[in-house]
Amino acid sequence: MKKIMRLTAALLATIILIVGCDYTNNVTNNNSKLPAGIYLCAELHSEQNCLDKELQRWGEFYAKGARHLFMEQTYAFVAYINEWMHTDSDDILNEVFEDLKGTQMASPLMKDFFQKIKSNYPETIFHSTDLGHQYATTGARYVKKLEDEGREDAEEYRRAVENNESGKEFYDLGDYNTVEGGNYRERKLVEYFIKEYEALSGEFIMGIYGWGHMELDSTHCFEGTEQQLAIQLKEKYGDLVQVEGMTWRDPIRTEKMTVKGKEYDATYYGETDISDWEWKYVEYRVWRLENAYEDLKDCTPDYSIGFWDVYYYPLKVEKDEIYVIDFVDKDGNIDRYYYKSDIYQNEGSPATLGIYVQE
Repeated sequence: MKKIMRLTAALLATIILIVGCDYTNNVTNNNSKLPAGIYLCAELHSEQNCLDKELQRWGEFYAKGARHLFMEQTYAFVAYINEWMHTDSDDILNEVFEDLKGTQMASPLMKDFFQKIKSNYPETIFHSTDLGHQYATTGARYVKKLEDEGREDAEEYRRAVENNESGKEFYDLGDYNTVEGGNYRERKLVEYFIKEYEALSGEFIMGIYGWGHMELDSTHCFEGTEQQLAIQLKEKYGDLVQVEGMTWRDPIRTEKMTVKGKEYDATYYGETDISDWEWKYVEYRVWRLENAYEDLKDCTPDYSIGFWDVYYYPLKVEKDEIYVIDFVDKDGNIDRYYYKSDIYQNEGSPATLGIYVQE
């Protein structure tokens, strides 16, 4: 359970226009239908609602001439995916996804996302902006491929090797278990993003990133860490940058729920599949318990379930609310937990706090 609770993400409004320095005048627009711009999607990885919205957005931009899609992926992964886009089989796709096992990205939903891009938007060019997480698998295999082709002097080879080294450095620093690791990754995300974007000389691009890198209102992952990708891009490119949150859903239905002998209206926001990355549970379901905060706010904190980051809710979390979350395991058993939204901070990120509610 703690594995889920400590995952890091970030909160944004549905659409936030980021404004700042006057960079626009210095950019040459090479796209006849779209002005120069950086349109960033803030997602929960491998979540169907997010992926559907991202495909819709990319389809809209693609129809107007956009071709460059930035992703929170390694250099080798993206190189293979761009190669796969021009093949008739899924051999390459299957191979790189095999390397992703055990991560949030190792999902049939993600594989389907790439297949839909290839089918519907075949001229898409993917761009890597992440460090080399799979340096020992996808990364090593790609470097070996370039060596076998005699391309050690190529810029592509240099970047592939450097990206692998960045991944190793991140994990040597303790990844997100240390401030140093968190800072290092964010710096690399910014560095790689700027390099890719400025090489395009003003093209419109869309990017897809986890909530944690898009947050504007609090530190990323830990107290004391450096500013997130979105903030740093805002500072450099100003109002070229837009960020849209992808996770919120419309309510599905309102039903009755009895808690501590009292009946409440409970607004249901649906389920989220987590079977590909959570060891115990396969999905979770979320309700907002209407007008229950005053009745339950003084319940004893339940630190056995701890914090639940607001970014994993399929709705905007408001202050002074009660949320009910059912976690469903592989056998269909359900663990029900209650959270209150006084808006606590969990290592620098907004989070709800578990409360003990005796039935």
